[in-house]
Amino acid sequence: MTGTWKIPDEEGGGTINLRLDQTRDDVARKFNRSENLRAFSERWDPDEYSYLANSRNDTESGNRTAKRHLTDKRGRSLGAAGKHLDMLAHAFSQNAMTRREILLDRAKPVAA
Repeated sequence: MTGTWKIPDEEGGGTINLRLDQTRDDVARKFNRSENLRAFSERWDPDEYSYLANSRNDTESGNRTAKRHLTDKRGRSLGAAGKHLDMLAHAFSQNAMTRREILLDRAKPVAA
């Protein structure tokens, strides 16, 4: 899988094709391509980059948390609809646990 990038005229112009997926060579040299290469469509708004870049860590953290709760570190379903249901169930359980913690914290007596 490759992506084609247009090089601005002030930088020499032209286009370049780069692989977007991990290769065996990448694995051998411990290079995480997806961590170092950001693929955006031609229509992306540069002003939105900081929002996208900042949300990446939050997304990865959420995925890591969801994966940690799986018994064999694998999903329990097949297909996009099944994965969507898995993520919703995980979100509901996380929200329920957070709500419980908040309610328990509010129920603690206040020290005089």
